[in-house]
Amino acid sequence: MFVVSVKSSKIRIALFCVFIAIICVISLMFLSKEHSSDVVSDCAISLRASDEKQRISFLSQFGWDVDIEPAEVREIVIPYEFDDVYSRYNELQKKQSFDLEKYKGEIVKKWTYNVNNFPGYENKTGYVQANLLIYNGNVIAADITVLGKKAKTYVIEFPKDVENDTKT
Repeated sequence: MFVVSVKSSKIRIALFCVFIAIICVISLMFLSKEHSSDVVSDCAISLRASDEKQRISFLSQFGWDVDIEPAEVREIVIPYEFDDVYSRYNELQKKQSFDLEKYKGEIVKKWTYNVNNFPGYENKTGYVQANLLIYNGNVIAADITVLGKKAKTYVIEFPKDVENDTKT
């Protein structure tokens, strides 16, 4: 059996306790930040999108049926200064509790999926797409875009009434 004797002053003990307290506070901050990025507002919506299953799951939370394989995957840079297009797009994102202002200058991945169940386009492949902007494995922006003559971008929530937009 070994007995170790350590001679330390009260100052060293106090500094050690302060160091441990700081480590605990920093750990709690990271855990709470990670947990808060899992939901949008007060809803229990998962923003996790690290892999294909999580991205498809994110879209299905809103009622979307999408192709399993993405139509496109690419990296984009969120500009430091928003032009009119980015400003309008960010206003759309703010309506659904996202804000791209926090990500200015960041490189993000844009995942695009073909949507199979948009009202009025159920049997028309490639006319409607879901776009997800992913940063550090979480969705930071999302939209549904109808392509073609009636091009329009919608929030990610499944539309209640789009008949006026889709009639020819």
